[in-house]
Amino acid sequence: MNTQEYVLILMNDVGVVNLLSLTLAIAGIFFSAYFYLKGKKEKLPTYKIRSTSLIRENIKLNKDISISYKNEPIEELTMSKISIWNRGSDVINSSDVAKADPIAIKIPNEHTIYSVEIDHITSHINQFSVQLSEDRKTVAIEFDYFQKNEGAIFKIFHSAPGSNSLKITGSIKGAGKIKDADTLDDDYYAMVFLEKFLNPVLPSKSREKRKAMMLFLILLTLPITLLLILLGGLRNLLHRSPTEFKLLNLEN
Repeated sequence: MNTQEYVLILMNDVGVVNLLSLTLAIAGIFFSAYFYLKGKKEKLPTYKIRSTSLIRENIKLNKDISISYKNEPIEELTMSKISIWNRGSDVINSSDVAKADPIAIKIPNEHTIYSVEIDHITSHINQFSVQLSEDRKTVAIEFDYFQKNEGAIFKIFHSAPGSNSLKITGSIKGAGKIKDADTLDDDYYAMVFLEKFLNPVLPSKSREKRKAMMLFLILLTLPITLLLILLGGLRNLLHRSPTEFKLLNLEN
Protein backbone atom coordinates (compact mmCIF):
# COMPACT_ATOMS: atom_id res chain seq x y z
CA MET A 1 0.00 0.00 0.00
CA ASN A 2 1.52 3.32 -1.04
CA THR A 3 1.62 6.69 0.76
CA GLN A 4 -1.44 8.11 -1.00
CA GLU A 5 -3.56 5.14 0.03
CA TYR A 6 -2.49 5.49 3.66
CA VAL A 7 -3.48 9.17 3.61
CA LEU A 8 -6.91 8.34 2.16
CA ILE A 9 -7.48 5.71 4.85
CA LEU A 10 -6.53 8.16 7.60
CA MET A 11 -8.80 10.84 6.14
CA ASN A 12 -11.67 8.36 5.97
CA ASP A 13 -11.08 7.46 9.63
CA VAL A 14 -11.24 11.12 10.68
CA GLY A 15 -14.16 11.93 8.42
CA VAL A 16 -14.89 14.77 6.06
CA VAL A 17 -17.39 16.26 8.53
CA ASN A 18 -14.73 16.51 11.21
CA LEU A 19 -12.31 18.18 8.81
CA LEU A 20 -15.00 20.63 7.76
CA SER A 21 -15.78 21.38 11.41
CA LEU A 22 -12.09 22.01 12.04
CA THR A 23 -11.92 24.40 9.08
CA LEU A 24 -14.97 26.34 10.28
CA ALA A 25 -13.56 26.50 13.80
CA ILE A 26 -10.27 27.92 12.49
CA ALA A 27 -12.16 30.45 10.37
CA GLY A 28 -14.13 31.47 13.45
CA ILE A 29 -10.91 31.96 15.41
CA PHE A 30 -9.48 34.11 12.61
CA PHE A 31 -12.49 36.44 12.38
CA SER A 32 -12.73 36.67 16.16
CA ALA A 33 -9.07 37.65 16.31
CA TYR A 34 -9.57 40.17 13.50
CA PHE A 35 -12.35 42.04 15.28
CA TYR A 36 -10.52 41.76 18.59
CA LEU A 37 -7.32 43.28 17.21
CA LYS A 38 -9.24 45.95 15.32
CA GLY A 39 -11.13 47.07 18.41
CA LYS A 40 -8.32 46.61 20.92
CA LYS A 41 -6.95 49.78 22.48
CA GLU A 42 -3.20 49.62 22.93
CA LYS A 43 -0.26 51.98 23.04
CA LEU A 44 2.58 51.05 20.65
CA PRO A 45 5.46 53.54 20.96
CA THR A 46 7.69 52.83 17.99
CA TYR A 47 10.93 54.17 16.53
CA LYS A 48 13.03 53.82 13.42
CA ILE A 49 16.61 55.01 12.76
CA ARG A 50 18.28 55.76 9.43
CA SER A 51 21.75 57.24 9.09
CA THR A 52 23.97 58.73 6.40
CA SER A 53 27.75 58.96 6.80
CA LEU A 54 29.04 62.43 5.89
CA ILE A 55 32.71 62.07 6.90
CA ARG A 56 34.52 58.82 7.53
CA GLU A 57 37.62 58.39 9.62
CA ASN A 58 39.47 56.39 6.96
CA ILE A 59 38.78 58.93 4.18
CA LYS A 60 41.32 61.74 3.97
CA LEU A 61 40.05 65.18 3.05
CA ASN A 62 41.93 67.70 0.96
CA LYS A 63 44.55 69.42 3.09
CA ASP A 64 42.85 72.76 2.47
CA ILE A 65 39.55 71.47 3.87
CA SER A 66 39.02 71.17 7.59
CA ILE A 67 35.90 70.46 9.63
CA SER A 68 35.82 71.12 13.33
CA TYR A 69 33.52 71.36 16.30
CA LYS A 70 34.40 73.98 18.89
CA ASN A 71 37.90 74.21 17.41
CA GLU A 72 38.39 70.46 17.62
CA PRO A 73 38.77 68.56 14.32
CA ILE A 74 36.01 66.14 13.35
CA GLU A 75 37.29 62.86 11.95
CA GLU A 76 33.88 61.19 11.59
CA LEU A 77 30.48 62.79 11.07
CA THR A 78 27.12 61.05 10.67
CA MET A 79 23.65 62.46 10.19
CA SER A 80 20.89 60.31 11.68
CA LYS A 81 17.14 60.70 11.55
CA ILE A 82 15.07 59.07 14.27
CA SER A 83 11.32 58.83 13.87
CA ILE A 84 9.17 58.18 16.92
CA TRP A 85 5.43 57.63 16.65
CA ASN A 86 2.46 55.85 18.16
CA ARG A 87 1.61 52.76 16.16
CA GLY A 88 -1.23 51.79 18.47
CA SER A 89 -4.81 53.00 18.66
CA ASP A 90 -4.66 54.39 22.21
CA VAL A 91 -3.30 57.88 22.94
CA ILE A 92 0.09 58.20 24.69
CA ASN A 93 0.21 61.02 27.23
CA SER A 94 3.28 62.55 28.83
CA SER A 95 2.07 61.13 32.15
CA ASP A 96 2.36 57.63 30.64
CA VAL A 97 6.16 57.88 30.44
CA ALA A 98 7.90 55.97 33.22
CA LYS A 99 9.87 58.44 35.36
CA ALA A 100 12.67 55.91 35.82
CA ASP A 101 12.97 55.33 32.06
CA PRO A 102 12.16 58.49 30.06
CA ILE A 103 12.27 58.56 26.27
CA ALA A 104 15.74 59.49 25.08
CA ILE A 105 18.36 59.08 22.35
CA LYS A 106 21.71 57.92 23.70
CA ILE A 107 25.19 57.51 22.27
CA PRO A 108 28.22 55.64 23.69
CA ASN A 109 30.65 57.59 25.85
CA GLU A 110 33.39 57.50 23.20
CA HIS A 111 31.20 59.47 20.78
CA THR A 112 29.59 62.91 20.76
CA ILE A 113 26.25 64.34 19.65
CA TYR A 114 27.06 67.66 17.99
CA SER A 115 23.54 68.94 17.42
CA VAL A 116 19.89 67.88 17.51
CA GLU A 117 16.73 69.39 16.04
CA ILE A 118 13.15 68.41 15.31
CA ASP A 119 12.95 67.78 11.59
CA HIS A 120 9.21 67.03 11.36
CA ILE A 121 6.15 66.95 13.61
CA THR A 122 2.80 65.43 12.65
CA SER A 123 0.92 68.01 14.73
CA HIS A 124 2.37 70.95 16.64
CA ILE A 125 -0.16 70.46 19.41
CA ASN A 126 1.78 67.29 20.33
CA GLN A 127 4.40 69.74 21.67
CA PHE A 128 7.50 67.62 21.08
CA SER A 129 10.73 69.12 22.40
CA VAL A 130 14.36 68.02 22.74
CA GLN A 131 17.12 68.78 25.20
CA LEU A 132 20.77 67.82 24.67
CA SER A 133 22.64 66.95 27.86
CA GLU A 134 25.75 68.89 28.87
CA ASP A 135 28.02 65.93 28.18
CA ARG A 136 26.41 65.61 24.72
CA LYS A 137 25.67 61.90 25.19
CA THR A 138 21.88 62.01 25.64
CA VAL A 139 18.94 63.72 23.98
CA ALA A 140 15.87 63.94 26.22
CA ILE A 141 12.54 63.88 24.35
CA GLU A 142 9.40 65.35 25.86
CA PHE A 143 5.85 65.82 24.56
CA ASP A 144 2.30 66.51 25.66
CA TYR A 145 0.61 63.58 23.92
CA PHE A 146 0.44 61.79 20.55
CA GLN A 147 -2.31 59.65 19.09
CA LYS A 148 -2.25 56.86 16.50
CA ASN A 149 0.18 57.59 13.65
CA GLU A 150 1.27 60.87 15.26
CA GLY A 151 4.86 61.57 16.21
CA ALA A 152 8.02 63.40 15.24
CA ILE A 153 11.29 62.99 13.33
CA PHE A 154 14.52 64.11 14.99
CA LYS A 155 17.74 64.91 13.16
CA ILE A 156 21.07 64.63 14.93
CA PHE A 157 24.68 65.05 13.85
CA HIS A 158 27.13 62.88 15.76
CA SER A 159 30.52 61.16 15.65
CA ALA A 160 29.33 57.53 15.76
CA PRO A 161 29.77 55.43 12.58
CA GLY A 162 26.09 54.58 12.03
CA SER A 163 22.65 53.73 13.37
CA ASN A 164 23.83 50.75 15.43
CA SER A 165 25.69 53.05 17.81
CA LEU A 166 22.53 54.92 18.76
CA LYS A 167 20.17 53.65 21.43
CA ILE A 168 16.56 54.71 21.88
CA THR A 169 15.35 54.20 25.42
CA GLY A 170 12.08 54.77 27.23
CA SER A 171 9.12 52.92 28.70
CA ILE A 172 5.41 53.66 28.52
CA LYS A 173 3.10 52.53 31.30
CA GLY A 174 0.99 49.64 30.08
CA ALA A 175 3.02 49.25 26.88
CA GLY A 176 6.57 48.53 28.00
CA LYS A 177 9.69 49.76 26.25
CA ILE A 178 9.60 51.71 23.01
CA LYS A 179 9.99 49.23 20.15
CA ASP A 180 12.16 49.17 17.05
CA ALA A 181 9.88 49.26 13.99
CA ASP A 182 12.27 47.03 12.02
CA THR A 183 11.94 44.32 14.67
CA LEU A 184 8.21 44.88 15.03
CA ASP A 185 7.68 44.52 11.27
CA ASP A 186 9.44 41.14 11.39
CA ASP A 187 7.48 40.03 14.42
CA TYR A 188 5.06 37.29 13.33
CA TYR A 189 3.55 34.11 14.70
CA ALA A 190 6.45 31.87 13.85
CA MET A 191 6.06 28.77 11.73
CA VAL A 192 7.37 25.55 13.27
CA PHE A 193 9.64 23.13 11.49
CA LEU A 194 7.00 20.45 11.16
CA GLU A 195 9.26 17.49 10.57
CA LYS A 196 11.50 18.31 13.53
CA PHE A 197 8.45 18.89 15.73
CA LEU A 198 6.49 15.82 14.68
CA ASN A 199 9.23 13.23 14.40
CA PRO A 200 9.48 12.57 18.16
CA VAL A 201 5.75 11.78 18.42
CA LEU A 202 5.49 9.61 15.32
CA PRO A 203 5.21 5.88 15.99
CA SER A 204 8.05 3.64 14.92
CA LYS A 205 6.61 2.13 11.73
CA SER A 206 7.72 1.36 8.24
CA ARG A 207 9.05 4.20 6.11
CA GLU A 208 5.86 4.34 4.00
CA LYS A 209 3.63 4.46 7.06
CA ARG A 210 5.78 7.16 8.67
CA LYS A 211 5.64 9.22 5.48
CA ALA A 212 1.88 8.83 5.33
CA MET A 213 1.46 9.77 9.00
CA MET A 214 3.77 12.77 8.53
CA LEU A 215 1.83 13.98 5.51
CA PHE A 216 -1.48 13.50 7.27
CA LEU A 217 -0.37 15.44 10.36
CA ILE A 218 0.99 18.22 8.16
CA LEU A 219 -2.39 18.45 6.43
CA LEU A 220 -4.07 18.77 9.82
CA THR A 221 -1.64 21.38 11.18
CA LEU A 222 -1.29 23.40 7.97
CA PRO A 223 -4.52 25.40 8.53
CA ILE A 224 -3.37 26.28 12.05
CA THR A 225 0.06 27.32 10.79
CA LEU A 226 -1.51 29.45 8.06
CA LEU A 227 -3.84 30.97 10.65
CA LEU A 228 -0.89 32.01 12.81
CA ILE A 229 0.82 33.61 9.81
CA LEU A 230 -2.38 35.42 8.86
CA LEU A 231 -2.83 36.70 12.40
CA GLY A 232 0.73 38.05 12.39
CA GLY A 233 0.13 39.77 9.05
CA LEU A 234 -3.22 41.09 10.28
CA ARG A 235 -1.62 42.67 13.33
CA ASN A 236 0.98 44.41 11.16
CA LEU A 237 -1.75 45.55 8.75
CA LEU A 238 -3.82 47.10 11.53
CA HIS A 239 -0.72 48.83 12.91
CA ARG A 240 1.11 49.62 9.66
CA SER A 241 3.67 52.42 9.79
CA PRO A 242 2.94 55.82 8.23
CA THR A 243 5.17 56.48 5.20
CA GLU A 244 6.55 59.70 6.69
CA PHE A 245 8.11 57.81 9.61
CA LYS A 246 9.75 55.07 7.52
CA LEU A 247 12.70 57.30 6.51
CA LEU A 248 12.89 55.56 3.15
CA ASN A 249 15.21 58.12 1.60
CA LEU A 250 18.08 57.40 3.97
CA GLU A 251 20.58 54.55 4.16
CA ASN A 252 21.05 52.41 7.22
